[in-house]
Amino acid sequence: ASCHGTGGGGNTAMGAPDLTNNQWVWGGTRERIADVIRHGRQNEMPAQAPLLGGERVHVLAGYVYSFIVDEADEDAGGDGSDAGAGRNNGAARGDGDAGAGRDAGAP
Repeated sequence: ASCHGTGGGGNTAMGAPDLTNNQWVWGGTRERIADVIRHGRQNEMPAQAPLLGGERVHVLAGYVYSFIVDEADEDAGGDGSDAGAGRNNGAARGDGDAGAGRDAGAP
């Protein structure tokens, strides 16, 4: 929470991107989010698995992933009842290329 904030808004002064803007550098699937949290990114984000353990990494990845679902539902004018709306829209976040959109936003 100290880097990206409790709401995921990020902290550009310390290089922590906004996790709520639906721009994903390393992919926006649950698996990729968990991988980044678990292993980190060299010189960008420390690995969190040694601190959190597997279960907490899983829970945190789900929380971060919920930003994607919530934003997609709002964009579609939904009321929150469609939990699957907008999931895994790889083109928006560069899921096919781990380095795509590197300057654009979140890990």
